Amino acid sequence: ITKFQNIKDKIEINILNDNILQVDQQLDIIENDISSSLYSLLVEMYLNTLDNNNEANNDLVKELSINGKSSKLPIIVEFGRLRMEKDLPAWQYDSTVEHHSTMYPKESEHLVEYVFFKFDPFNFERNFKHLAFIVNFESDFSVIDRYNSIKLILPLTFTKVLELKQDINFSRAITLFKDELKDSYWVKLSALLNSGEIAQHIYSKNQEYYDKIADLFFKAEYTKVAIECSKILIEKPNIQELHSFFIKSILFINKDVKDFFKNENTLTRILTLMRSMMIKGSKYNSNREILLAEYYRNSNFSFSNCLLEDLYYEFRFNVPSSIHKCVFLNGSVISYRNVNAFDKSDFSKIVSNLNAKWSNLVFASLRENDIDLNYNFFHQVELYVITKIKIGNYEQALTALNLFDKNNTKISSPEFVTTWLIKNKILCYFNLQMVDKCILIIIDEYFRTDNFYDHYYNQELVDYLVEYNESVVYKSIVTPIYFLITKQSQSYCYDSIANFLIQHDLKKPSEIECISAKFKTEHLIYFLENCCIKSNLEDSPYLNSIDALSLERIAILNFLKTINPENLKQYNDEILNITKEDTIRKGVKHIHESRIFVDTESLFKILISEITEIFDRYLSLNNQKFSALSSMTISEIFDPNKIDYMFYCIKPVDENILHLYLYGEPILDDNIVRVPRIRYTHFLLLFEEIKDQFIFNEDFGFKSFLSMRIRHGTFSNVLRNVFDKYNLISSKESSTDEYKEIEHWNKNDVIPQNLVSNIQDVFKESSRAIDDLIDLGLSWIKIKEIDNDGSEMFDFAFSELEMKANFINKIGRIEKPDDFINEVFDILYDRLDSQLEKIRHKIESEMSSKFIDIIEQMETNVGTIFSNTKKTSLLEEQIIACKTEIQLVTGQVQKWFKVSRNHYVDEFPIEMILETSLDYANSINGDILNIAQVNKEIQCNSKFKGKYFEGFGDMLINIFDNIIKNNRDLNGDLKINILIESKNGLTKIFVSNNLSPLIDIKDLNTKVLDIKRKVNNYKDGNLANSFEGDSGYLKICRCISADLEQTNYEVNVDNSIDSYVVEIIIENKKLII
Repeated sequence: ITKFQNIKDKIEINILNDNILQVDQQLDIIENDISSSLYSLLVEMYLNTLDNNNEANNDLVKELSINGKSSKLPIIVEFGRLRMEKDLPAWQYDSTVEHHSTMYPKESEHLVEYVFFKFDPFNFERNFKHLAFIVNFESDFSVIDRYNSIKLILPLTFTKVLELKQDINFSRAITLFKDELKDSYWVKLSALLNSGEIAQHIYSKNQEYYDKIADLFFKAEYTKVAIECSKILIEKPNIQELHSFFIKSILFINKDVKDFFKNENTLTRILTLMRSMMIKGSKYNSNREILLAEYYRNSNFSFSNCLLEDLYYEFRFNVPSSIHKCVFLNGSVISYRNVNAFDKSDFSKIVSNLNAKWSNLVFASLRENDIDLNYNFFHQVELYVITKIKIGNYEQALTALNLFDKNNTKISSPEFVTTWLIKNKILCYFNLQMVDKCILIIIDEYFRTDNFYDHYYNQELVDYLVEYNESVVYKSIVTPIYFLITKQSQSYCYDSIANFLIQHDLKKPSEIECISAKFKTEHLIYFLENCCIKSNLEDSPYLNSIDALSLERIAILNFLKTINPENLKQYNDEILNITKEDTIRKGVKHIHESRIFVDTESLFKILISEITEIFDRYLSLNNQKFSALSSMTISEIFDPNKIDYMFYCIKPVDENILHLYLYGEPILDDNIVRVPRIRYTHFLLLFEEIKDQFIFNEDFGFKSFLSMRIRHGTFSNVLRNVFDKYNLISSKESSTDEYKEIEHWNKNDVIPQNLVSNIQDVFKESSRAIDDLIDLGLSWIKIKEIDNDGSEMFDFAFSELEMKANFINKIGRIEKPDDFINEVFDILYDRLDSQLEKIRHKIESEMSSKFIDIIEQMETNVGTIFSNTKKTSLLEEQIIACKTEIQLVTGQVQKWFKVSRNHYVDEFPIEMILETSLDYANSINGDILNIAQVNKEIQCNSKFKGKYFEGFGDMLINIFDNIIKNNRDLNGDLKINILIESKNGLTKIFVSNNLSPLIDIKDLNTKVLDIKRKVNNYKDGNLANSFEGDSGYLKICRCISADLEQTNYEVNVDNSIDSYVVEIIIENKKLII
């Protein structure tokens, strides 16, 4: 072991310096003088990866697979090979490990733990329970490998190790290793187990190098740090604790790695990637992922431990104690990082024998001695804050942070300093229960950078806010913003908005206008723009219909236009979309259009950009040599002849014989192509990603349209309105579960007074039954998810056999990402169609008949009450009429449940688009049309094709917008006359309005002549001609020629002393159904 440790150190130095030949020689020494080992295999594979010789690694795994007695070693080596691949992202490797872990039965938890211990380089947050098994499972490995594993497992299970401390055999083993092995790991472990008691040999020969650099950094002599660090690292690149000092220093002095190192090698590559990540900026996330992949490749080497800690710092708010202990135990030196490996102030015993400026400060701070800090020097404050936080003195830590911040406000510090400062302030504020300041600093930082760093996210803070939802912290507008930027669930986002409104005695967000002066404008704008969107407000009890929801959002947008006029176009565009959506929803009541829709065209654009690279990786997984290996577990006996491929059919086979392929492999069938099992695993991941977007994308997915078109009020309102029309249903009391009386029957004399009370009881009973039935129907039209109650009928879960069939017969052969996406869409549409058919049947067979049962029971009960009157009452006639109409309406509701591939309507009457355009023009112009006089005359019975909906809308909106803008001062005196007629194959749109007295008639005459000239020029093909000013006639002409696909059309404008007229004539032949 001692010999191995010496060789291992040399190997790591040579790897960092890219001295490949020396590494090969040292591996030979291990092989010849010690033993064969997994360690040597992994190093050899690492060298092959550096040399871009992946084929050699494939051959190595193949040889192990053929010659091995079990699958354990080949699988471990295979995952080692995957982890080192240069073109394999870390997340993809993680998904492979995760999938492999699912192959073990529930009773094999010990094997699953071993998988994560051995394969997952980021496994420091897992609770390992089967320590003895993990250690003993490698009893057939070399002593080198067992030694490496025991050193890795101890910091991961340190709580268990502390318990074992009382075991005499365990203590003897630690003492023996400490005394006999020249490995500081065991000396340091003894110090950890004994509360920082100093043991012999805890300080390495490299300590003086570290102390020298740390003290230079302590004094902010960054140029000297960079120069001296580079000199040391050329000779001793494995002193990993110096890497971050070097990077931080060159960032302070705005230098690059290549300014200090002549040669490029593994060390400089790691340092360059560290620098790229610590710069932060717009490429921060991608640079961090690249560095993470580099860590994965180097995770077998001790020099990667500090890099692991740095990465965890970037990914998490809290770094697990197991990582701190791992860094301490495997470190080259005693460093300030090691403070967090110990409990409270125990580390002071370790630094007491060091005589460096950095160690003296740490010692004094941990012992609560007086310290004279220079708040201009980053590292002095950093050391002080780390130690004060460690001993729980958050007040002093926060004071130091604020003084450092104050002293450096005029200095442009590197971004890593700013994020360090913010992160530690967040930690201090939270532990001092100053939650409001905690959130505010996060939001201010978000606005500064337009980025929410992962390491600012504290789950304990979210838990606190959720638990204490009446806290005054909700009085701050930044609290709901915090929920949004941290991507909390929609229900949490709504609750945070509701809690904020309650704190300010508001019911709806639009009411904030009256207290808007209380808030910073940028916070107010963000809150209204991003938090108060329709999906986050739909649970509001004050917005109990989709119409109310839309009106509220439009009110918010109109207020935003007053406080943020720079985004006027964005707000108007959203109002237009809302108006179109709402009008479509209203319009379909007339034409009974299908309300089931997924905007796959927009989803395709999103997915093609997201999965193309992943799809290419998926296609590249075609190496058949390891098909058996990739699908075996580490506990199996390896059988090189075992066939466990996945395969697909070159040409689809008939569904009647597909089962033969699902339950076996037609070996002699030349229509199949074999692929490794891992490719099928990645197919499942891709399929799930597309399915998730298809269903849950907030803007274009099935759930969004289902909510907008059917679930949110529409379904219940349409059914309930039938009973309401005949005064046969009441509503619940606001404070109880009881139903109110129907006032209509109390006020009218159609029911004798002595019967009213009994009749009202019948209504209450039937109202509850009707609402229960509608609720049942609503429960059917939900998407089935894990937490739901089971009555949902939209179930997009596919069985294992179904997914296998999809791959074998439909998708496996696809080689283009766009074809892949569309094929998955088709599969999902097929599933959707079958479920819609079941829902239509359920509405017909259950809902419709149960409505009839309720009405007939109502009829019977009413008839019994009226039995002595010997005549049919008006009420009974109402009931009979309602029974007829509810059957018609449920039949119409059935028709909703069909898939429409059209984003808008299949067809529309001209009234629908006219109302849409007027509503929109009204919305963006302060509701002026509510007081204006608008007269409409429609002489058109034609139905227009849905594809022209937007074109018509844009054309009409421009006309109305022009009228309002030029005559706004008229207010209630504005008169607009609209005539639309369709005859002789033409549709004529005639719009006139009176004129503001402020308009100069001579100027208007000139403008009209200019518009006529330009319209004619445009029609003649003079596309270079522009329409200056705000007339909008260029848009109108474009709408007609491009969007409405018209070649022969007329756009005429004219005016008189008191009126302005627009006349548009278009041909019907392309437009109408």
